[in-house]
Formats: sequence, structure tokens, C-alpha cells
Amino acid sequence: MSKNCVQVLDLCVKCNNHICEGRFYPALKGVDLIEKNYMQSIPAKALKITDIFGSDTYEQMVMKKEPEYEANVLLFHLQSSDIMQAFPYIAPFSSMVPDCCRIVPSFIKDSVNYLYELF
Repeated sequence: MSKNCVQVLDLCVKCNNHICEGRFYPALKGVDLIEKNYMQSIPAKALKITDIFGSDTYEQMVMKKEPEYEANVLLFHLQSSDIMQAFPYIAPFSSMVPDCCRIVPSFIKDSVNYLYELF
């Protein structure tokens, strides 16, 4: 694997870790670094995460039903306790958090696969 592949993979892993820990500023900086230094090497569909950050309203998510809660909180282990919450549930985060949790794994996979094809 080339040096560029390793660097992009390392940045992606760091972004994922920051997002999982609720630290979005370092994740944004990582995405910026990838965009500035490796834009030509990353497929367009893998850059959806920048759209998520750009379009978020930063308002707390309101979930009215259990399936919504399961898809946005439980699926990504974002709950603060094991007790099922009362509805409507107001999350301590915006819709960006579960959206990023959905896209980051595919972002990493797509980027790595693309870079493997280059080298």
C-alpha cells in the first residue's frame, strides 16, 4: 500500500473515532485535510460526509416513535442508559450524528477500495 493510502486511511480512522466520541471539530479538520490533500484520489460518492456537515441545522433531534429511536440512537449505541426513553424523545445531538455514523464506515470502505485500485 502506498504512503498516500496509509495517510488517507489513518485520517479516516481518526475522523471516525472523533465522531464516535462526539468530537466533531477534529473530524471536520480531518475531512478538510483529506479534501485538500487527497481530493483527486477519493471518489465523489465518498465525500457525502461534507454534505452532512454543511446541511445540518445543529438542532436537537426529536424522535416521536420507538422505530425512529432504534434507527438513530440504539443502532449506534448512542443511548446514555439501558432504559427505554419516553416519547417524544429529544436527543442531546442533531441529526448529523446518526447520519455520520451511517456514512463514515462506507466513506472509509469506499476510499480504501478506491485507493487500492490506484496502486
